[in-house]
Amino acid sequence: MYGLLRYVRSVYAVNGTDGKILTSPEKNDVQIVIPYAPGGGSDNLVRGMMQYLDLGATTVAVNVEGAAGYIGALQGYNSKNDGYTIMTHNEMDLISYTMSGQSAEPLYENLEYICDVVTDYNLLSTSPDTGWKTAQDVIDYVNANPGKVTVGSTGSNNVNYGTTMELLKDMGIYDKVTIVPYDGGAASETALQGGHIQLEVNSLADTSGLRTKSWTSARRETDVLL
Repeated sequence: MYGLLRYVRSVYAVNGTDGKILTSPEKNDVQIVIPYAPGGGSDNLVRGMMQYLDLGATTVAVNVEGAAGYIGALQGYNSKNDGYTIMTHNEMDLISYTMSGQSAEPLYENLEYICDVVTDYNLLSTSPDTGWKTAQDVIDYVNANPGKVTVGSTGSNNVNYGTTMELLKDMGIYDKVTIVPYDGGAASETALQGGHIQLEVNSLADTSGLRTKSWTSARRETDVLL
């Protein structure tokens, strides 16, 4: 059975705000930093959430893509501490930026945590064009054609890349495929649908219309066909 780590998308205030997010109405808009490109899972989830926010001011989504979420994390972290900037991010990525040495700043420790928004699960996915219907189909093909299959991952030196490696090792095909890091889930899905890669490890929120090979929760591990 093949397990993947879940992602928890959380909301953070910038460093030093002391929780001053619910402000009285003023001219300022409340900017919500989304550290990925428009159209991806994080973007869709945050924009869907925004319609239910009542912060006493207009909320504006600001997409800051680059380095698999790291550029947006830095912009949120370095924003003015006036209570008018909120950042959404995967908390495990914030931790991994520091643990991997990508960031000298302990981003996760210094940001003001507000709440979790959603728990999302990573999937191993393929396009229907491959004809693979089970994880075993993938394993059999890769073993028969080592070096021909590419696997998309959201970023490198982060949790997503690490869980991608662990999954491929558990499947026994890690040394027979090539992992291709992408800047975000939307870019990886676009590459998959365009036939540039044959597999991807991506969040449930980012995948649409794709045949998924395996996904897990604490109680379920199975092959699923979406």
